[in-house]
Amino acid sequence: MATPLKDQAPDSRNSDRPKKLYVAFWYSAGGDDAYKRAATTWMAAIEKSPGFREKFDHVELIDVGSDNQFKAQWEWLNQQHREKGYDVQEMAIFSHGTPDRGHNKPGPEFKDLEGDG
Repeated sequence: MATPLKDQAPDSRNSDRPKKLYVAFWYSAGGDDAYKRAATTWMAAIEKSPGFREKFDHVELIDVGSDNQFKAQWEWLNQQHREKGYDVQEMAIFSHGTPDRGHNKPGPEFKDLEGDG
């Protein structure tokens, strides 16, 4: 689960530039850390990028295992971004995916852990 985003002091050198938020959701059910490793690699690349300001910008990795957990974390993220004043710069989802084959909705898949499908 995610933790509250930190309040950050305005950057006096870049006060006109909003704080940036980078978010990665990763599938945590199933006992395989492959998606966590992929999200961690993504985070390291973001933090090394030239435009990233460690003191002011933030990368958040959020583990989810079901549709309801994803929806709850999405709502939490939306609330945090409004309260803390971050602009979402980039978002990634590391999970299984379903292609559009006409019989089911395409997109990320999460295990139905709690009967919440």
